[in-house]
Amino acid sequence: MLLCSYSTFNVRIIGNASISQNFSKTPPLAQVNQSLRFALGVLLWPEHHAKPHIQEHITLFHFDAMADSSQAHYTVYRIECQFSKSSRHSAIYVAMGPNGAGQLLHVRCAVGRPNMMFEKQYFVSNGPESLATFVYKIPVGNVRVEDVEKLTDVCYTIPPPPTQYIGEVCQCGAWVNEACVAFRVAGLLTG
Repeated sequence: MLLCSYSTFNVRIIGNASISQNFSKTPPLAQVNQSLRFALGVLLWPEHHAKPHIQEHITLFHFDAMADSSQAHYTVYRIECQFSKSSRHSAIYVAMGPNGAGQLLHVRCAVGRPNMMFEKQYFVSNGPESLATFVYKIPVGNVRVEDVEKLTDVCYTIPPPPTQYIGEVCQCGAWVNEACVAFRVAGLLTG
């Protein structure tokens, strides 16, 4: 499985659920090159240049080929993963293809910051069910194919929780609830 994610100035590539490299923190810098319909690649340049001098462009995947655009809508799920006995993580997953391709919308701990941050991740195969930490997914509605990106726009309007935990309860679940209500109010979710 290959999972690619991006948030503002952050690119991470995870393979086989055990290898993780955060390019934004690594000396050889990388940037995301993304089209309107989810083409994602990495731009690489040598370390000795003060400003990025792009040497090569590597296309990791083109999401159009994986998403089933013949569908009128995609199913939106609330998912939960459990990282430890007392820690569960909630997120929103949009299933976009029969092979498990889709996108994950969630808030996560912002490393080096006191608050959480919004992040959008892409599953190119096998979906969240393939994660060792996966607990369940529940359908919350359907989104029209042409409205998928509007879900992300709505997510950016919802402030991330100022702290990851209150007591032992992760605040990502409250954010997911608020996002699902906002999707309905915006008329993006049906069913």
